Amino acid sequence: MPHTLTAARFDSVTSAYWLPRSAQRTVAKIARSPFWALRFNSADSREDDDRPMFLCVVSPEPSPVPLPNASMTLGPKHSVHSSAFRAGDEELTCDTALPCSDWMVDHPLYLHTTPVMEIHMCHLPPVEDVLVQLKDDSLRRFKAAVRGNRTALREYWKAAQKARWAERIADWDKHHLSELTLSGRPGGDSTYMFGYLNNPQAYRFEFFYDGIMPGFEVRPTIYEELLLYAQVCKDYRWRGVETVILWIRAARERNRAMQNANSHVGVLGSCTTGQIEPFEADPSIREIAQELSKFTFRSMGLDEEVEAVVHPESTTHSGDSQYTLVYDLDFAFPELAFEFPEIPLGTPRVVVLDLFGVVLDREKAIRRALSNWLPLTRRFQTMEDILSAYIEIEALTARKDQSMATSIAAIVDSTLRTLASRSKIPLQAHPTLVATALAEILNPAPYSDVEYAINSLSSHGRSIIVIPPYSEVTMRRCLPFTLQPKVRPANEPLSIHFAAPDSFFESLLAQCRDIVPGIRPKDVLLVTTSVARIVAPGLLAGHPTARVKRHGTVASNVQFVVGNRAPMNPLPSIVVGDLMELCASVCSSENRQ
Repeated sequence: MPHTLTAARFDSVTSAYWLPRSAQRTVAKIARSPFWALRFNSADSREDDDRPMFLCVVSPEPSPVPLPNASMTLGPKHSVHSSAFRAGDEELTCDTALPCSDWMVDHPLYLHTTPVMEIHMCHLPPVEDVLVQLKDDSLRRFKAAVRGNRTALREYWKAAQKARWAERIADWDKHHLSELTLSGRPGGDSTYMFGYLNNPQAYRFEFFYDGIMPGFEVRPTIYEELLLYAQVCKDYRWRGVETVILWIRAARERNRAMQNANSHVGVLGSCTTGQIEPFEADPSIREIAQELSKFTFRSMGLDEEVEAVVHPESTTHSGDSQYTLVYDLDFAFPELAFEFPEIPLGTPRVVVLDLFGVVLDREKAIRRALSNWLPLTRRFQTMEDILSAYIEIEALTARKDQSMATSIAAIVDSTLRTLASRSKIPLQAHPTLVATALAEILNPAPYSDVEYAINSLSSHGRSIIVIPPYSEVTMRRCLPFTLQPKVRPANEPLSIHFAAPDSFFESLLAQCRDIVPGIRPKDVLLVTTSVARIVAPGLLAGHPTARVKRHGTVASNVQFVVGNRAPMNPLPSIVVGDLMELCASVCSSENRQ
C-alpha cells in the first residue's frame, strides 16, 4: 500500500507505556487534536509497504524549523462552499484536489519536510484507505527534501546545543565542549534522544479515515503536544522517581500535620548543607531523598562538582535511529503555566453576560429540538445520550471551521446532519427533520430571571454587555425588545466552544472604556457558565468572574481541573445558582463599599 494523506492524532497514553504510572497519568492530561499528515516510507524500496512508519505534518503555516526547504507548498485546492479552484503554483501536486474553505483556497498550504515523526515500530497499523497521494515527481522531490534536511537538522541542533552550553560554561576548553552529547548536557545519557524502546520520539498515533475530519485551515498543535510529552519524559525517566514521589507526599503530610499542631519544624534542614532532617520512614526513601537533595544543590552551583546522581531505569539496548528527526526545538517550546490569580468580586461597574447559558436557555432549546429524534433511532436510548452526542459533534464541527468566517446556523446545520448520520436516521424519509430542529435551536428563549436581572443591574448604575456567538443576530432575535436598549453587544463575538483569546479581552476593555473612561479590568465582571471558555482566560486578563450553575444543566456539572492545588485551577470570584443571586451579590458588594 503506497503513501497517503491521513488524519491522525497523537496517542500520548499508549506512547508512555514505558514510563511510571505517575507519568502516564500526567501525559493523559495533554490536550490532543487531530491533524493532517503525509504517512510515508523514507526508502523508495518500501513504497509498497502497507505500514509506513513516518509522518510529516500538513499545515496552513510553514514548519517552525529554520532550515531551507523545511516546508513545500501543496495543492491543488478547491472550495467546499463554492466553485473556487486553485492549481498550478504549488511545489508539490496531489492526485486529488484538497477540499478547503474559500479563505484557504487563496492561501498556501504547506507539507513540512522536517520535523519527521516516527511511528513506534511495535505499533504500525496498516493503511486502511488511500485518501490523497502525491504525484510521482512530487513524491520524489518531497523525499529528496526530507533526506537533505535530515543531516542539516541534526547539525543545526548540535550547533545550537553547543552554543547554549558555551555561554553557560565559558571556562571550558574546546576538548570538553566537543564531548557534549546530544542529550544537551556533559556526560548525559544519549539514549533519550535515539532508539526505539524507551524513546519518547517513537510515537503511537490514532488514524481516521471517515467521520468528522480536521480542516486544512486549522493550525495543528502536534508539535506542542510532542514537546509537552517530551518534557514529561525528561521529568519522570530516572531511577526511583515513584519512590521519591511517595517520599514527597509523606513529607508534605508530616509537615502539614506539624503545622496543624502549631509546631514550626520543616522537613528540609539547612539550605547550606542540603541535609534532610531524619524522620520515621523507610531507610531507602531517606537515601534517595538525600541523593536528590545533593543533586539539587549541586545544580544550583553550591557544590564544585556537577554530576547527575540519577540514571535511566531501562537496561535495554537503544541504538541510533537514522530517521529520528524530531529534536528539542527551543524556538517552538510552548509556554507552561503557572498559577491562576484569585480576583475578588469587588464593585463592578460593567457586567458582561454570556449570551448562551446565562441569558438564553440554549440547552432547553436543543432538548426540545431533539425530542422528536429519539423515537427514530436505536443508537441513543435517553435524551442525555443524544444531547451529549450533539454537544460533542457541535464542538468538533466548530473546531473544524474555527479559522473560517462562519455562522452558528451553519455549524448547527452541519451538526444535525452529522448526528442524523451517526444515529442512522434516513433524512430522505424525514425531509423536514433537520430544518425543524435547526429552527428550534436557533431560537432559544430567555431564562425567567433575565428581565429582573437586567432591570436590577441597570437601576443600580451597572452597564451591561452581552457576548454574542459569531454575530449579534441571535441576541437581537431572541432577547425581549424591551430589554435590548439596556444592553450592548460585545464588539468582538466569541465562539461557544473555544476559550476567549487575548484579543477578545483587549477589545472588551476598550469598549468598556468608551462607556466608563479609565475603567480597569478589575471593575469589569464576566458572567458565564463556562470555566474553560471565559473564567480561566478572564482571570489571566485581570477580570473578576462569576460562574452561573443553573440547576439540572449540563454546564453546571462540568468540573474544570488543571492541577491538584487550588491556585493551579481557575476559581471564579463567585458561584451563583441564577441571575437573581448574582444581582444580590453585586448589590451587596456595593453596600459594603
